[in-house]
Amino acid sequence: MSSLHVKCVCGSPMNVNAGDIILNGKYRWYVSYYCKDCERASEIDGYGIDNLPKEVESLIIKQHGEWRIFSNNKSTQLKIKYMLRRMSIFDKISFLDNEYQTIVSGSENEIKWIQCKLEDKKVTDYEVQKVD
Repeated sequence: MSSLHVKCVCGSPMNVNAGDIILNGKYRWYVSYYCKDCERASEIDGYGIDNLPKEVESLIIKQHGEWRIFSNNKSTQLKIKYMLRRMSIFDKISFLDNEYQTIVSGSENEIKWIQCKLEDKKVTDYEVQKVD
C-alpha cells in the first residue's frame, strides 16, 4: 500500500503524513493525520524498525524516497544477510535478490540505522544508493 486513505469522523478525507528519524541511536517513526474541514488532528509515534507497520513504511518511502544497500562482494552479501537475520528486524525489512546485488531496501533512516549496525560489526564492503 503506497498511501493511506483515512476518513475523519466528520466524513472528510484526512491528510496523512509520515516520517522517521534516528535519535540517540534508536529508530523512531510517526504518522500524523489532519482534517482540513473540522481541524481534527492526531499522531501515532513508534520505536524500532521491528514495530514499523508496512503501510507506514510504504508511505514514508513514497513521501521521502527509497534507499538500498548493495554489494558486489558475495561474501559481504552473505555476511550482511546473516547479521540482519539474527536481529529482531528480520521479518520487517525487505531483502532483495537481483542482478544489481541489492541486499536490503527501506527509507533513508532505516538504511542509516542498518548501516550503524553494520559498522559496529566492521562490515564495510557495501554501498548505499537512493532509488530514483
